[in-house]
Amino acid sequence: SRDPDLFKREMQGMVGDRGVDVVLNSLTSDGYIDATVSLVGKNGRFIEIGKRNIWSKEKMSEVRPDIFYETHSLNELLPSEPERLVPMLRDLARQVEAKQARPLPMRVFEMRGELVEAFRCLQGGKNIGKVVVRVESTPSTSPLWSGDGAVLVTGGLGGLGIVTAETLVEMGVKNIVLASRSGKIKHDGQGLAERLEALRVSGATVGLERCDTGDEQQVVDVLGRIRSQYGTVRGIVHAAGVLSDSMLGKQDEESMSRVFVPKASGAWYLHKHTQSDTLDVFMMYSSVASLFGNVGQANYSAANAYMDELVRWRVSNGLSGLSVQWPAVAGVGMAAAMDERVKVDKSLS
Repeated sequence: SRDPDLFKREMQGMVGDRGVDVVLNSLTSDGYIDATVSLVGKNGRFIEIGKRNIWSKEKMSEVRPDIFYETHSLNELLPSEPERLVPMLRDLARQVEAKQARPLPMRVFEMRGELVEAFRCLQGGKNIGKVVVRVESTPSTSPLWSGDGAVLVTGGLGGLGIVTAETLVEMGVKNIVLASRSGKIKHDGQGLAERLEALRVSGATVGLERCDTGDEQQVVDVLGRIRSQYGTVRGIVHAAGVLSDSMLGKQDEESMSRVFVPKASGAWYLHKHTQSDTLDVFMMYSSVASLFGNVGQANYSAANAYMDELVRWRVSNGLSGLSVQWPAVAGVGMAAAMDERVKVDKSLS
């Protein structure tokens, strides 16, 4: 029962006035210990195996000095007295293997898409047995490592795109396509051209594509070329972005579209036109601006918030998805990965 008063009445009806001789207790919510103590017969034993909100020996002596009271913690007993518990655990393991021991009732929720529902179930206090969150195991190998398919990095010739490509190569990805509107290195003086050349001689295949992610047909075309050359699209990293800062009162349709379309619309086009692909990765490079806002960046904040919610929707529907809200960074491009090759503004991280 979830009601301590009802629990007490029902148990009293079962045990009668005599009470019980021994209690092995783990019910420590409000009212349950008091109710259980009242059910213990004279000179009974009360063994507490709970962890939180348990009674001290002093309190038990004050309320029921006739009761022998001890607390036991199995995780503390195991290292100090293994000879007592190890044989019991081995016997239990044999019973489980022989299917003689039945598991506790449980309700299983998937980590992807059902985590909030799992916590709401616990919060409601209506579950019987255990609430289990199942984490889908990560495959030890991916077709990407064997060269089957490619990862598309939009904004791939900007600073963050190059850092992403370097990381993918370090992870063992064989085929990477770097796409940008110009098809050229975006920022001078950051050593990006040299780093791109190093990628090309690393053993991985690094392709360059021109693609404006705000143009749906260009997105369709670049995805088609990747499938034609590499077999399939295995991953998307959407790092494309444009800034057009201005106070909200001075923002207009053009300034909003200039920022929103390549990021938000581009994210939607990439989602829409990869439904037939088995994506291991669908990663959006968002910004903390979507969480906290930033002066003069209403357009940028809105675009990133859209990507965050698109990923949330994908994950809730069992699709791969991750949106990273990058803080302000310095070193290369508009943003960069958080390692020694770039520097993060710690005041915003």
